[in-house]
Amino acid sequence: MKTTIRKTLIRSGVLLVGTAGVLALWQTVYLGGTAKTIEGTPHTLQTQPGVPAGHEELIATALQDAQKYFQDVLKTEVPQPVRVQLASISPCVPLQALGQPATAVANKNSICINSTRSLWKKVLKNEPTLGLTIVAHEHFHNLQGQLGCLPKGNAHEYRWWVEGTATYVGWQTEVHAGRVTPDEVEQEMRSWGAMRPDLKPLKAYETSMPGDPEYALAYRAVDRLVKRAGAASLGQFCQQVGQKLPWKTAFEKAFGVSVEDFYQRFEADRKTHF
Repeated sequence: MKTTIRKTLIRSGVLLVGTAGVLALWQTVYLGGTAKTIEGTPHTLQTQPGVPAGHEELIATALQDAQKYFQDVLKTEVPQPVRVQLASISPCVPLQALGQPATAVANKNSICINSTRSLWKKVLKNEPTLGLTIVAHEHFHNLQGQLGCLPKGNAHEYRWWVEGTATYVGWQTEVHAGRVTPDEVEQEMRSWGAMRPDLKPLKAYETSMPGDPEYALAYRAVDRLVKRAGAASLGQFCQQVGQKLPWKTAFEKAFGVSVEDFYQRFEADRKTHF
């Protein structure tokens, strides 16, 4: 799978949380189209005219896979229904209407995909499993937003965790569904650059995540947390932050280790095993 495709497809959801009201108004007024319930979920899929064949099926499959993974493994559910929109004649984000639109964006109650983007078309044609992981990735951002651990605007304190967990859940959703193997995911993270020696310590990515290598590094960090405390701990951290607990306190309660101790152990692990 191609790293260059991945880098452009994601990373927009967190930026939109602070402007959710504007985004919701835009999507309500301009992103019309046919809406229907996604079978087996409480979520709806709204499709504008002109969306190519195959897009709706992939979105529905991804949301069904994600719901099962959330229930079976994370032991939680997205509390409120999510509206998934496939845009073709209007961009997902109003300020990008005259420029190059984002491919996929999310806030706590919606996911929007610009189906006409060439990168998204390439994914559907050549790498459908990657497309499934992207939708599941964005759906975990929905969960983060609804539980209260998705930062607003640029108020990032644990960005590596926000994106690392979404990336982890995106891929593990499809492992759980039997569409990709753990070894294939491991190889994918290597291809993104998780092993690059020029990556900074994990702590350096609390406020920004530049690209694929950093996402892969964060995936590995989250994998260590899950192996330590179980997958359900991801939702527990979110809930505690949503209840206004400081994130470092919530981290220690959910994962059984302080943030600073985890950083030290993770960096030591990188030197030994990466």
